[in-house]
Amino acid sequence: MNALEIALRKKLDDLKAFFQEKKVIVAFSG
Repeated sequence: MNALEIALRKKLDDLKAFFQEKKVIVAFSG
């Protein structure tokens, strides 16, 4: 696995966490 792949994977994980947080916020506000 090269550095680019690692960086992309990290970005994907960050995005997933971000959207999960957003869903939680929407659930609480709704």
